[in-house]
Formats: sequence, structure tokens, C-alpha cells
Amino acid sequence: MTIKSKLIAILVLLVLILGGISGLTYFRLDSQSPQLRQMKAETRNVAQSWLPLMQAVGDVKTDVFQVWQWLTDISATRGLDGLNDGFDEAKANAEKFSVDLTEAQELATALGLDDVVAALDKVRAAFPPFYETGQRMAQAYIDKGPAGGNKMMADFDAVAATIAASLDDLVASVQELTGDALAGLNQRASQVEDANNDLIRFIIVLTAIA
Repeated sequence: MTIKSKLIAILVLLVLILGGISGLTYFRLDSQSPQLRQMKAETRNVAQSWLPLMQAVGDVKTDVFQVWQWLTDISATRGLDGLNDGFDEAKANAEKFSVDLTEAQELATALGLDDVVAALDKVRAAFPPFYETGQRMAQAYIDKGPAGGNKMMADFDAVAATIAASLDDLVASVQELTGDALAGLNQRASQVEDANNDLIRFIIVLTAIA
């Protein structure tokens, strides 16, 4: 074989190797497209559903706390010295509670989280007794002072404990499910990263051979 033939053979072999590298790179990257599309969908789901759900549930818990805070405040002040806006503020937060809870239920329903929807239903059912008992307790403190209000305290503590337990279960459930969704997304990203690293190592070996 002449030198010219050897050079041509080497060049052909080099072209084949480089073509193989390009082809392999294309097919390996193309094989990752389904995973990348799924990651995109999961990321959008987390951003548009899971995180808003966590925010809505947090708002629901805050609303309940604010109702409790304003009713206990006016019970303590008995509405004296101009400190008489407790009922109005409690009502505003009660109305916000209804809005935030409805939003949370819509998000949970869209995600197919039946357990979360059921937990939200329990919170909704526990709120009216909590709010009504708190209003009666506050009014008793205003009308009759500690002698009248203290008699209502035990009833209010009982309904407050009920809704607090429902809220704790709800928050824990949503946090766990959201954590699972984020963990799944992170695992998928790690799989894509591992595949890319394998491809890079293979290309380096073929390039070194070339």
C-alpha cells in the first residue's frame, strides 16, 4: 500500500470516527428529550400548582390565627379606650379565610390530592364553631367582664384546639407531598446529568482515539 493510500485510509477512518462521535452525540441527546419534556412539565407543575398550594395553605393557617388573635385582643381590652376594632378585623380575616381555603381546594383538586381536599374540608367544617364561639366569648368579656368571659374560655379553647389540629395535619400533609414532588424533580435532573456525564466521557475517549 502506498503512502497516499495509507493517508487516505487514515483520513477516511478519522472522518468515520468523527462522524460516529457526532451521530452518537445526536442520538444520545435526542434520547434525553422525553426526560427533558417531563422535567419541564414537572417544573411547571411545581411552580404553578404545588408552591401556590403551599402558599394558600399557609395563608389559611394565618387567617385562622388572625381571627383568634383579634377575638382574644378585644376580649382582653373589652373594647375600651378605642380598642374596639377586634370584631371588624376578625370578620375581615374570616372572609379572607374563606377565599384562601377555596383557592387551596381548587389547587388540591387540580392536582388530584383527595387526602388534602378532605383535610381542607375538615378545616372548613371546624371554622364556624371556632369563629362563633370566639365571638360569643369576646362579647361575654365586653358585657360581663372576666366573670362572664371566663365561663366561655373552656368552650373556645376546645374548638380552637380542634381547628388547630386539623390545620397541623393539613400543613404536614401538603409539606410532605410537595417535598416528594420536588424530590422526584431533583431525581430526574440527576438522571439527565448522569447521562450527560457518560456521554462526555465517551466523547473524550473517542476523541483521544481519533
